[in-house]
Amino acid sequence: MKYRICVLALLAASIFSQQPVWGQQGVPPEILAYPNMVLYNGKVLTADDNFTIAEAVAIRDSKFLAVGRTDQILRMAGPQTRKVDLQGKSVTPGFIETHAHSWTGNVGTSASRNSADVAAGYDAPAIIFNIQDVGLQKIKEVVEKLPPGKWLWLSTVRTRASLTLTAQQLDTVTPNNPVTITISPQEAVVNSKALEELIKGSPVIQQGGGLMKGRDGKPNGQIWGNAFGTLFYEFFPWTDLAPMMEDQKRQLQRNVAAGITTRIGRMQGLAVTILNELHTRGELPLRVRFAHEFLRMLPDAERFFKRMGNMVGMGDDMFKIIGTVEQQIDGGSRVGAILTKAPKLRVMEGAAYGMYGANYWGEDQGYPAGKSPRDNIVMAGKYGWPVVSLHSYGDKVIELELDAFEEGMKQWPPALTKHHWVLDHNWMHDADTIAKAKELGVQISTLLWFTMGLEQTGGEENPVEGEAAAFGMTDDPLIYMYGMEGLQKWSPVKTLIDAGIRPYAETSRDPLENIEAFITRKDRRGRVWGRNEAVDRKTALWMKTNWAAAYTEEQDKIGTIEVGKFADLVVLGGDYMTVPEEEISELGVLMTVVGGKVVFEQAGKL
Repeated sequence: MKYRICVLALLAASIFSQQPVWGQQGVPPEILAYPNMVLYNGKVLTADDNFTIAEAVAIRDSKFLAVGRTDQILRMAGPQTRKVDLQGKSVTPGFIETHAHSWTGNVGTSASRNSADVAAGYDAPAIIFNIQDVGLQKIKEVVEKLPPGKWLWLSTVRTRASLTLTAQQLDTVTPNNPVTITISPQEAVVNSKALEELIKGSPVIQQGGGLMKGRDGKPNGQIWGNAFGTLFYEFFPWTDLAPMMEDQKRQLQRNVAAGITTRIGRMQGLAVTILNELHTRGELPLRVRFAHEFLRMLPDAERFFKRMGNMVGMGDDMFKIIGTVEQQIDGGSRVGAILTKAPKLRVMEGAAYGMYGANYWGEDQGYPAGKSPRDNIVMAGKYGWPVVSLHSYGDKVIELELDAFEEGMKQWPPALTKHHWVLDHNWMHDADTIAKAKELGVQISTLLWFTMGLEQTGGEENPVEGEAAAFGMTDDPLIYMYGMEGLQKWSPVKTLIDAGIRPYAETSRDPLENIEAFITRKDRRGRVWGRNEAVDRKTALWMKTNWAAAYTEEQDKIGTIEVGKFADLVVLGGDYMTVPEEEISELGVLMTVVGGKVVFEQAGKL
């Protein structure tokens, strides 16, 4: 005991006196180790609850060892310690991305993929059209690139043209390949070769569940509901994993280059396999947290819950499962699928969604009794699985989801650890939904609607823009449908905070660009949306770090720069607190550190 006190006294004397005494006293290295790295002479934005700003930070092994003044921290450095002179630049906690489900290996659920790339087999390239003949010609051009027999997975958007497409029509341009075209997260159309494989291989489809029929009483290639889930999760081919792993590594490297140190999102079985293998190899450059998608459109969920058991929290500090997720209620915003309480001002001709949007949980969706997405969410609560990462755009959607969450929470087994439930995106809230979310303790991850590239449309070189162009729109489809005044109320961040909710900041583009947008509320054209919902710099950073750590209930491990927490940090190219608001996105990331390890660094910048 006396020896421990002596060592601690030496440590304190070294840091806080003018005489660095360790080393001189012959303290064994097994007892006391120098930091691996110190960063000094900067602005260390700890993002703790007091938003403390320090000058320097020391890292030893995987955690923050000390935070304080430059003179204090430099005295801790040893002969092998890397010393980084920040020269006034800012250091922040690593950015936590709270909604990122575009993992390599995830099957595409929307027309957001590049139609030029069909070779990979898992990319679900987009074929966007509003006229059937045009769409069929595009499909033919893609199929002709493939060898006979290869199963092709495409996606499109929900138009009258796509909804009336049949297997017989597809057969005319796809004679040699099974072809599946995802229309929405709930609907698809397949050609006869794919339909034959489905009917042969799936008991659910053999029973007729989710198969639409033509006038002749036979399946016409259009599928929905649980049958769609069977197609989507059980028939999607697991091709060669090696190139997928390399693709995923490149994607993750882009993440850390942008300052992301923790990435959260829903993940399908193929993506889980890819990420888990990279984790096993020690090739994950950042922390991964995921909601397992096994529940989405699952025909007999209870069998799976009983067989799998509760796996929430399984994993380690780099790779961990945090819950499950069900089928979303509404669909894409650009074609008017957002389910709202109030009607649109106008409907885009041919969009097939009507004045209130889509409801994929509706009674007309073909779900058997007790097996709807809402029923599955309630059952998730019964077996101790929180539902997180759930797509939530419209205010009617949020109302329905909160109602399902409430019922699921009532079923929670008292003997199991409580976990919180999370809604993502949260574009449209009213006083009732905000009050309900706060009452239930539901966490809110929010995305600024105008940062998604929706403020301008164009050609099909960019599928995000091409969707609206398919309807003859040349500019601002959301303004056309909902009006300028209505859009000012979307993404009500400040309102949520004023109500006592700490929302998390999602990223649709670069994290710094999105942080800037939360502060300025400006889109890329300089237009301001909901100025009264803007937040200050401190709050925007909290939303991306400190508050976001609560998504995975890891506030004691990540999210701030504090002694004992994991050393996840970002070095920016300037001073975050003083640079003009409109230039925050231009700061750039010079270095990203995850668990004390440098995973990205711009050469020669530090």
